[in-house]
Amino acid sequence: MTRAELLAACARGVLFSTPMVQAIYSDQKTRTMRVIDPQPPFGRPVVNSESAVNPIWKTWFAGLPLERQPQHKVGDIVYVREAWQYIEGASGHGYAYKAGGGVFNDLGEWRHSIFMPKAAARGFLRTTGVLVQRPQELTVDEIFAEGISVNPCTVLANGCGHCAFFSPAIGCRRNDCAKLMWRDIWLRVYMYGMPYMYFCLDR
Repeated sequence: MTRAELLAACARGVLFSTPMVQAIYSDQKTRTMRVIDPQPPFGRPVVNSESAVNPIWKTWFAGLPLERQPQHKVGDIVYVREAWQYIEGASGHGYAYKAGGGVFNDLGEWRHSIFMPKAAARGFLRTTGVLVQRPQELTVDEIFAEGISVNPCTVLANGCGHCAFFSPAIGCRRNDCAKLMWRDIWLRVYMYGMPYMYFCLDR
């Protein structure tokens, strides 16, 4: 699809931090989780529908079924909303991006991704799958697909400095580090428990 066709096809943008934008463009991040709003009733089990085309999740409250549909469906195209600038000067005009790239280098203060217009979009994602999960249910491979980056320990005596699992006898336990970082990220945001999320497999 051409850029004009992509812009016409996408109905909404999705906010990403600068490190996550860089992870997307380097193909390190291939899935995205978003909080379900409203959340299912506390303590109630959630069942994913078997339909990949029209995904919904179901739960029950007071003996009655409740159903919700995620914002994104399989096949939906969204654009990446990232920190940006629009620069106009004697030498020309165009967009620049905090994550790198664009017509110009940084010449001022970056504008927040929430204010990014569709016309400035340079990245587009297609939803290839939707499923309701909680962050603690992710496998290590799924955590890495979220863009978590953990470098192997290189200092034999003390590990990498943030690794809680390193020992000279065992070596770097990169997977355990990734799980710890993933848990800490969500606990900083949601102190009272992990929310139900839906994730999209993108690109």
